[in-house]
Amino acid sequence: MRSDQPARRRSVAAFLSLLSLLLFAGATLAQDHPGAASPAGVWDVNAAQARNALEEARRGRVDLPTLRQVRAALVSDREESLAYVNEGNLDARILEAQVKALGQPDDGDEGGDSRRSTLVARLEVASAPIAAARDANARAGVLIQEIDRVIDHAGRAQLLRRQTSPLMPDLWRRAAQETATIAEMLRQASQAQSPTGRQALIQAMPFAVVLGGMALVFGFGMTRSCRRFLLRRVDLARTDRARLAYAFAQDLLAIVLPALAVMSAAAAVTLLGRSAPAFFSLASVLLASGLVVVFARWLGHAMFKPTVEAARIMVLAPDEATRAVRYTRRLGLVLGGDVVVGYLQRSTTIGAAIVEVLSLCLVCAGAYQLWRLAGIVRRQQRTSPPEDMNALGLQRPAAYILTMAAIAAPLAVLTGYVALAREVLTSSLLSVAAVAAAVFCYRAVMAAVGMLGARDREDHGGLHLLPLVFGFALGVLVVAFVAIVWGMRPERILDLVILLKDGIPVGDTRISLSGVVTFAIVFSLGFIATHWFQRLSQQAILPRIGIEAAARSAVSTGVGYIGLTVSALIAVVAAGLDLSSLAVVAGALSVGIGFGLQPIVANFISGLILLMERPIREGDWIEGDGYSGQVRRISIRSTYIETWDRNEVIVPNSALAGGRVTNMTFGSGLTRITAGVLVGPNSNFSRVREILRASAIAHPDVVGDPAPYVALEAMSSDAVTLNLFFFVRDARLGSGVRSDVLFDAIEQLAAEGVPMPFAAFARGRPPIQA
Repeated sequence: MRSDQPARRRSVAAFLSLLSLLLFAGATLAQDHPGAASPAGVWDVNAAQARNALEEARRGRVDLPTLRQVRAALVSDREESLAYVNEGNLDARILEAQVKALGQPDDGDEGGDSRRSTLVARLEVASAPIAAARDANARAGVLIQEIDRVIDHAGRAQLLRRQTSPLMPDLWRRAAQETATIAEMLRQASQAQSPTGRQALIQAMPFAVVLGGMALVFGFGMTRSCRRFLLRRVDLARTDRARLAYAFAQDLLAIVLPALAVMSAAAAVTLLGRSAPAFFSLASVLLASGLVVVFARWLGHAMFKPTVEAARIMVLAPDEATRAVRYTRRLGLVLGGDVVVGYLQRSTTIGAAIVEVLSLCLVCAGAYQLWRLAGIVRRQQRTSPPEDMNALGLQRPAAYILTMAAIAAPLAVLTGYVALAREVLTSSLLSVAAVAAAVFCYRAVMAAVGMLGARDREDHGGLHLLPLVFGFALGVLVVAFVAIVWGMRPERILDLVILLKDGIPVGDTRISLSGVVTFAIVFSLGFIATHWFQRLSQQAILPRIGIEAAARSAVSTGVGYIGLTVSALIAVVAAGLDLSSLAVVAGALSVGIGFGLQPIVANFISGLILLMERPIREGDWIEGDGYSGQVRRISIRSTYIETWDRNEVIVPNSALAGGRVTNMTFGSGLTRITAGVLVGPNSNFSRVREILRASAIAHPDVVGDPAPYVALEAMSSDAVTLNLFFFVRDARLGSGVRSDVLFDAIEQLAAEGVPMPFAAFARGRPPIQA
C-alpha cells in the first residue's frame, strides 16, 4: 500500500528507486564479514529505537520517515546477525569437535567426564555471541514485520480517506477562494521581488531562451527531419538487416530527441529558478511529467504503428491505429498531469480543494480516453481470427483492465475517494504500458535475432539463446514494476531479493539462489560432458573395439544415464545441499511415485532391462500386438518402431519387456519371405521348381545362404500350391522383393507354357511369412 506520497510512488520514479535499492543492497551484501566480535550493542540500540517508534505509532503519532529509517537499520542488523551465525565462532567449532572426539559418556571414566564437563562449559561461553546473534536476528525479523504492518495500515488509511465529493457545491466555492488567495500571493511576491533578483532574472533570461530554443529544435525540428530521413533510408535499403537497423534507429531517436527537448526545457526552468525559487522547484516536476509524456508518445507508435513490423503488438486498420495512437498520447498527458497534481498536493501553498478539482478533471479526462482506447482493443479482439497470435493473447486482459479502470475511477472520485481514483487510473495505465513496452522490446529483439541468425545459423547458434535470457530478465523487471505500481513497497521486493540470497530454510538445509545457480551450472557442465563423451564413445572408441551398431547405441544410452546421475550428485554436493535433511521429502516423493508415477517407473525399469539384456536391438524387425516394424530407437520410456508405411509407432517399454514379442532378426538378422504360386496339376514340377529358384537367386536382394527352396503346400483337382522360400537381409524390402520374384517367375512360367489356374489363385494368395 501507499505511504504519505502516493503520487510519486505511482510514477516511474518508483521503479528507478527500486533499482537503486537493489544496487545498494547488492553492494552491501557483497562485502565480506569482518569476523570481529558480535556488535550486540548496536543491535540492541536499533531494536530499542524500533520499539520506541512502534510505541509512538500505537499512540497515533505515526512518523513514516522515522519508521523507514529504523526499518533499514533493522534489515542491516538482520543480515549482519545472520552472517555472524552462519560464519560461526572458531573457538566454538574447535570445542565442539573436541566434545565429539570424546565419544559417548562412560560411567566408569571419571577423568573423561571431568574433561567433557570442562569442554562443555567452555563451549557455552564461546557460543554465547552466536546465540546472541541468533536472538538478534529473530528479534529484527519480528520488528520488521511489525513496522511493515504499521506502514501498510497508514498507506491504506490515506488511500481510502474520503474527501469532499465534487458533486457538493461547497468544494467548488472553496476551490475558487483558494485560487484567488494564490493569485494574490503571487502578485505580492512579484511586487516584493528585490532589484537584485530582477537583475539576476534578466541576466539568466538569454541562457534560458537558448535552452528553450534547443528544446523546440529537439522536440519538433530534429525529430521530424530525422524521421523523414530514416523512413527514406528504410525504403531504399537493399537488405533486411539494413532496413532493421534504420527502423531501430528511428524508434530510438523517437524517444531520445523528445527526451532531450524535455531536459533542455527543465534546464531553462532551473536556470530561471536561481532568482525565483518557485521556478526552481518546478524543474523536477517538469522533467518527470515531460518524460512521461514522451514515453507515452513513443509507446503509442510502438504498439499500433511501429517501424519494425515484426514488433507490432496489435494489428489494426490504419484509421483505428491512428486513433489509438492519439488516445495513447492523451493518456500520457493525463499521467504527466498526475505528476504535477502530486507536486501541488505536497505543496503547502496549494489548498486541498484545488487538488480535488484538478484530480476530478484528470480522472474524468483519463477515463474517457481509456474507454475509447478499450473500445478499439475490444473491437480488434472480436474481429481478429483465432489463429492470430500477434498479440500473444493480451487483448482480452488489456481491454478488461482498461474498461474497469475507466468505470471505477470516475465513480470513486465522484463519491469522494480522490486518492483511490487516481490510484486506480494511474496504476492501470502504468501496468498496461509496462507490459506493452516489454512485449514490444521482446518482439524487436526476436526480430533482430531472427534476421541476424538467418544466414549464418551455425556461426550465431548462441545468439538464439538471447531472446530467452532477455525475456526472462524483462519479465522479472515488469513483474517488479507492476507490483510497485499496485502498492508493493520497494523494501518488500528488496526483502525478497535478500531472502533468495540468504536462502529458504528446508529442514536443516538452506536453499538459496546462489545454491540453485551453482546446481544449475554444475549440472549443465555435467550434461555437456556426458553428451560429448557419448558422441566420442559412439563415433571413435566403440567402433575401434569392434562392437556392432546396436550394442554401441545401448552402451551410449547407458553412459548417458550414468553421466546424468553422477552430474546430479556432484551438483547437489557443490550446491551444499544436505540430502539427509530431505529424507521426509524423499519419502513423500516415493509414495507419490508408488501411486501416481507407477507406469512411468515401470517403463523406465523396462527400458533398462531392454538395454542390458538386449532381447530387442536397434535395427531388429519385431512383431507384437497390433504393430510390426523395425526398431529405430530405444529410449528411457518408450521404443520407436518404423512400420512398412514409414510410420513411427511409439510403444511403451513395459509392453515390450512384459509382453509377447516376435523378433524376426534376433539370431542372424535375416528375414524369410514366402512367395506362393499355383500351377496346374499336370505341370512339369521339376521345371517349375527350377524356374522359381532361379527367379529368387537372380534377385540382388536375396541372400545365397541359406539358399532359396521350393516346398509343396497343398494340392487339389484343379491346382497345386507351391511355396518359394528365400531370405533377405532387410525385412523392409520383403514386400518389394517378393513382388519382383513373382513377376519374374510368372513370366518364365508363361513362356514355358506351364498352366496357372488364376481363378484359384484369386481365391487366396499365400501371405509373406517370416
